[in-house]
Order: sequence, then structure tokens, then C-alpha cells
Amino acid sequence: MKITIKWLKGKNACGEGVEWYKKTLGICEHNEILDLLIDQKKYDWAIWLITKVMGKKQCVELAIFSAEQVIHIYKEKYLNDTRPQEAIQAAKNYLYKPSRAAAAAAYAAAADAAAADAAAAAAAADYAVAGDNIKIAIINYGKSLIKE
Repeated sequence: MKITIKWLKGKNACGEGVEWYKKTLGICEHNEILDLLIDQKKYDWAIWLITKVMGKKQCVELAIFSAEQVIHIYKEKYLNDTRPQEAIQAAKNYLYKPSRAAAAAAYAAAADAAAADAAAAAAAADYAVAGDNIKIAIINYGKSLIKE
């Protein structure tokens, strides 16, 4: 997919990101941009771009993969808190076993504000302490999900 300044602004890219794009690239394919973002260690920007290019199913797949890459960090801190694992499983059920029961389970997990907050906090904190290799693996997995 070709990325342009108009496209970035339409997706509400931050001003700093738009300026970086203007100075660095001009119009080019999303994979080229992602490779450059990895080289420059702009991992958060790469994840943002990937999710803007993806559809809903791809975003859920990436969220599952991402959470699984860092869940061990959370488990080491909070041995008895299984909410993030339950949220991951609900997302898998929603994605891979589409049915009313799976959708209801995913909705119930999302509706549980404490579990959703715990999962979101765990993912954010764990991603923040994850090494570059994990972040690059997540970005590359996201790239593999994008349909040309």
C-alpha cells in the first residue's frame, strides 16, 4: 500500500510523524516505511502504521501475538493474576472459533473493566520493558499479516 501525507493526515498521524515522513521519504510503500522505522528504532510508530493498514481481524491477530510475546514478564510480577491470559484466550476464541458463544465470551472479557484494564496495563508495561528483539518480532509479524 502506498502511504502519502494525505493518507497519514487522514489517519490522524501525529505532527512529528508527518514531518519525519516529509523529510525522509515522500510517497512509498508501507513495507519500506516499516523497515526504515525499525532501522531508526521508531517501534511505536511502526506499530501505529501497521494497525492503520490492517483490518479488524489482522489487528486482533497482532494483539494476540503481541500479548503472547510479553505475557511472561507480567506473569513473573503477578503470579496469581490470570486476567491477561483469560483476555488472550477470549480474543483467540473470538478470532478462531467464531460463534455466538465465542463472541459472548470476548464481549464478557472486554466488559469486565478490571480485566480489560489489567490486560491493557500489562501489555503496555510489558511492551515498554520488552527488548528490541521482541518489538521487532511483533512488527515483522504485523508485516506478515498485511495483505498486499
